[in-house]
Amino acid sequence: MQVCGRFLRMYRLCGGGGVAGGGSKPPTGVIFRYGPPPALHHHPAGHAPYHGAPPPARKKTWSFIRDSLSYDTFFTMKRLIERSRRTDEVLRWISQNPSKVSHSHLAVALQRIAQLLQAPPSTAQAPPPGPETMPSDSETTPTGAEAGRATVGDRKWTLEQRDFLSLCDAIERDAAKFDNFSLVTSLYAAANIGLPSDLAVVRALESQCLSRVAQFNQKDLSMVFSSVMRLHPPSPDAPPPPGPAPQEPPQGPPQGPPAEAPVEEEAPPPDVGVALTEACLSGLERSLERERHPQTLFLLLAFYRGRWRELHSQSEQSSQDPPPAAGSPELLLTNRKILRLVKHTLSCVSAVREQEMALLDEMLAACASEASNRSLELIFTSHLFHQNRQERFIRRLAEELPLKVDGLSPNTMALIAKYAARHRLRETRLLDTIADYLLKRAEQLDSKVIQRLVFPFSRMNYSPHNAPELFLRLEQVLELKALTSPLATVNILMSLFQLKFYPTTVLQKVFSPSFIHDLTSSPYSGIVRRYLSLLDSAVELEFRDYTGPRLSPVHKVLMFDHALTADEANRKYSYKGLVAEALRQLLGEHGYRQDQILAPGYSTDFLLWIDSSRRVLPIRSTKPCDPCAPAGWQLDASGLASDFQKFTLEAEPSEEALAVVGGACLHHVTPFYSTDGFSAASKDQDVHRVVLSVNDKWHYCHNSQVLVGSRAMRDRHLRLLGFSILQLPYHELEKLNGIEDVKVYLQQKLQELPL
Repeated sequence: MQVCGRFLRMYRLCGGGGVAGGGSKPPTGVIFRYGPPPALHHHPAGHAPYHGAPPPARKKTWSFIRDSLSYDTFFTMKRLIERSRRTDEVLRWISQNPSKVSHSHLAVALQRIAQLLQAPPSTAQAPPPGPETMPSDSETTPTGAEAGRATVGDRKWTLEQRDFLSLCDAIERDAAKFDNFSLVTSLYAAANIGLPSDLAVVRALESQCLSRVAQFNQKDLSMVFSSVMRLHPPSPDAPPPPGPAPQEPPQGPPQGPPAEAPVEEEAPPPDVGVALTEACLSGLERSLERERHPQTLFLLLAFYRGRWRELHSQSEQSSQDPPPAAGSPELLLTNRKILRLVKHTLSCVSAVREQEMALLDEMLAACASEASNRSLELIFTSHLFHQNRQERFIRRLAEELPLKVDGLSPNTMALIAKYAARHRLRETRLLDTIADYLLKRAEQLDSKVIQRLVFPFSRMNYSPHNAPELFLRLEQVLELKALTSPLATVNILMSLFQLKFYPTTVLQKVFSPSFIHDLTSSPYSGIVRRYLSLLDSAVELEFRDYTGPRLSPVHKVLMFDHALTADEANRKYSYKGLVAEALRQLLGEHGYRQDQILAPGYSTDFLLWIDSSRRVLPIRSTKPCDPCAPAGWQLDASGLASDFQKFTLEAEPSEEALAVVGGACLHHVTPFYSTDGFSAASKDQDVHRVVLSVNDKWHYCHNSQVLVGSRAMRDRHLRLLGFSILQLPYHELEKLNGIEDVKVYLQQKLQELPL
């Protein structure tokens, strides 16, 4: 049984057939139209002549091997072709051994040639331009600047060889005898080599594939579709129609058309290519959910992009009054097919290149009008979609969302809001639609859903068109639902504070002893205490008319004891290092403090102390408990504003656990002044505390110069604490060339700073 199973596997692998004694055998060997060059190819005794006549006598062979080749002969030739390291070596094996080459070997040879032509120059060695001489491997290996031209020269040299043309003729003639695997791989190899689509061998392979489409499996359909799309690439400017374009009659003299008619009539290549594309497309659409290859999926998207552009342009030309999306039933059907393909692509593809992401964004925008609640939920929960910014789709969705907002679930709207906030997309029409949805359904929504719907407004520092009515409604709803989710309630309050709205009744509930007591035993009490401390500081600074309960000093902590996570993660993309080096050269190491944490927990980029004569005072900070601190150093807090002295860290950590940021202890953010060379700030000396804020790209809304809400509120609070804010936006820093330009830029900014 094991021997029979082995024979059966060989039979299926080789595509062989026939039964012992089952009739006459087909002629062996492959006929080449062009004879092998006599200088290169010799026919030793026992080899069949090149015209393909069978040898006079052969030994008994296995009956399941096609063309009566023995097991050893078939697989030895296959291995020799697959292990060839040059294209001329592959052609030599085929042309010099016609009696030992079967139809399967032709497909293997073409596939190996495609692999060698696509390989880097170090792997695929380029032969010389002359066909009559074959130098050694060392002479054909490209080095240095020649490596970039080796692949192009090898391709051109190979395509012009007589042996390669003979191989193409043999494939064209015997394509009908290929099995499905050999047929598909041959067409795929022809596309990889870059053969012209009007070549006879390509037309023969496409015709055979078209006649066998019904027999192909999913992988075969995918490979054939990929090959046809590369052999007949659509034009990005003017995509071809799905069928053959009608030809206009020539406008020349009467004797012109008869001469040109045969040339115009002879147009089978585009017809076969289009028909094969449609046949493969129909097969792939029937089982689209089983397709997992990213290349095929994005080729399908590229095909539908060409079709959608053509139908869209036709719809716009036919009528300008109705919207293009409702122009024709065919366009509507195409949009639905695109939507199905996009959802499947997002669900099974994890990583793409930039141009593929742009194609996906365009197709998402094309099918936005057909996306239902379930489709939008699938799109926005995709990891690939969530990690990339799809601006065109969001702009298109902002136009379509008001028409379908009544049919969307709260979870879908929350996903849309979360995505817009994550990528800082300040699309005002989209945000206004979310505001209308929130105003209409606020009483029916959970506090956590309200939190996710409100967050984009504070994140993008945007007050919607119905802000007064919406904020009053939210205050009424939070008054009833404050205790259902304490963390969500505090987050909503933080968003409203960033938008300069202060709900009095909700603050009274949040700062009440019962609410604080309920938080002490909760697992998220630490983060809530941080948020409450910042809210209490905001009330002190911006809402002085509030007379209700306040946060007890026992529960006050710093909001942040280190730089923000986004700043730490993007530090290597920040301009902060460049500015720090320029400040070090301008002011010295003690002329500024970097990454200083200021109560109530704001991280600053650079802190400077400047007197009334615009002289920068040195800042030297150390821990007061450090026995190595110079005895001449003294602490002076006279330059601090009274409001700034109110915010302290009540529960100080032990001395061993003190974290140091920028050289200063977190719970001692007031600087020390050295009396060595400079006089310390005294009560009658006017000292200005200046914060240099390096605003990188992620501190702004996308493609906007509007700071995000948390950054804007930090600047407001620091100004109320008596600091001067000097903004250093990235779009100004990116125009500077070198450290000297940055130094000149900083000097100019400091001179223009109003004191």
